[in-house]
Amino acid sequence: VAIALRPSVGLCMPFNPKMPMLMAGLGTGLAPMRAMVQEREWQIQQGKQVGESVLFFGCRHRSKDYLYGDQWEDCLKRGVLTGLRVAFSRDQKKKVYIQNKIEEVPEQVYDILGVKGGYFMYCGSAGQ
Repeated sequence: VAIALRPSVGLCMPFNPKMPMLMAGLGTGLAPMRAMVQEREWQIQQGKQVGESVLFFGCRHRSKDYLYGDQWEDCLKRGVLTGLRVAFSRDQKKKVYIQNKIEEVPEQVYDILGVKGGYFMYCGSAGQ
């Protein structure tokens, strides 16, 4: 079994729970985003006010790769996520990637990052 250790580059939750977050997870890069959404859910349960939490997720096939899809949809319905944009690159003739989904909501991206000073977190394959 090969193991590679790399120091963290600082992917962590905003200190202030009211700060909005745009999260982009590709494939298995979704794991840290899941933890952040679970943390936001816990904060809500504790009665804290939280900022917007928008998740962009990209993978090849909805049927094979949509990790925790039911949980994401449930979090969106309950307001834990305020936005969910998924890209499945191989489910249609024209490939759709996560950047295409980000481009579909420029006003929301600008509002969260430019106006509100929110966070953008990205985690994906380091080899691609």
